Amino acid sequence: MSKRKADQASSAGQLGTKQTNEEAGETYWQLSSTRRITVQTYQNRAMVSIREYYTDKASGELRPGKKGISLPLEQWNMLKKVFNEVDDTVTQLSEKTSKEDKRAGQTAEGGKKEKKVKTGEYKSAETVSDSDDESSLV
Repeated sequence: MSKRKADQASSAGQLGTKQTNEEAGETYWQLSSTRRITVQTYQNRAMVSIREYYTDKASGELRPGKKGISLPLEQWNMLKKVFNEVDDTVTQLSEKTSKEDKRAGQTAEGGKKEKKVKTGEYKSAETVSDSDDESSLV
C-alpha cells in the first residue's frame, strides 16, 4: 500500500488530529472525509490550504480537488488576527437563525403561517389567502 493510501485509510477515524505525509512534505488536519487543512511549502513559500479532496478512480489515492483556498503566510496571519471577531459574528448569526427556525416551527405547529404580501409586510394566512387579488392587498 502506498504512503498516500495508508494516510487515506488511517485518516477516517482521526478527524481534527494532526497528521503528516512526509512523502509529500505536508502536515494536515482532516476536517471531514473529503476536506482538510494542509500546511505545506509551494514554490518556496509556506502555505495554509483548506481544500476538498477526492479519491482518484484509477489509483484509489486521495488527491486535492479544485475547490479550496491556499493562503500565504501574510493572509494566514490576517485570518488569525480577525478570527475571534469572525467567530463571534458566526455565533451571533447562528443564534439568530436558530431563534428564527424555532419561531417558524412554532408558527407551523400552530397551523398559522405568515405570508409576505407585495407591500413587504407580513400578514397572517387567515387574513391573506393565495387567491387574494393584488389590488386588495394593503
